[in-house]
Amino acid sequence: MGCITLVIACVLLVAGVRSIAIEDSWMILGDGPATMYSLISKDQEILWVRQDGIVFGRESEGFHSRKLTSRERDHKNYYDFEVGTNWLGFRYQRGERDLGRHSQGELLGTLSIVVRAIPYWSLVLPPALLSAYLLLWKPGKQTKAIPTFVGEPPNLEERILKHRAGFSRNP
Repeated sequence: MGCITLVIACVLLVAGVRSIAIEDSWMILGDGPATMYSLISKDQEILWVRQDGIVFGRESEGFHSRKLTSRERDHKNYYDFEVGTNWLGFRYQRGERDLGRHSQGELLGTLSIVVRAIPYWSLVLPPALLSAYLLLWKPGKQTKAIPTFVGEPPNLEERILKHRAGFSRNP
């Protein structure tokens, strides 16, 4: 069991290190054509992103992988929104952005984004500690119950001879 949890911890560690330079994302269309859900591995975090307000095409769906530029690696606040909550790397962001205006000055629409981020360390640490415990902890010596006798313990040789003698008397 300890080896299995160690393998899980190593796979998550490799995914976290990979996320420093490469962004992996899996996108699916949501309730309507203007909703997109994304699960993104980026910058040692796993992000769950919900975007509303843009009509997404079917080509947006599926798994995508791309190399991050140095500017993107340095930029922590991906959507330039106020961070609503940030505790030990666990983030929750929510915000809106105007999509622009028509030539007549009419607003095209508003993009609404909700981001939830989970740092990779919080996924790697529990299985790593569990595997260390399972692999390194040695259970104490288990002793078998020793029968106790009241008075003198019986002489084993004597009992065997009596037992054999009992079988020889019977026809």
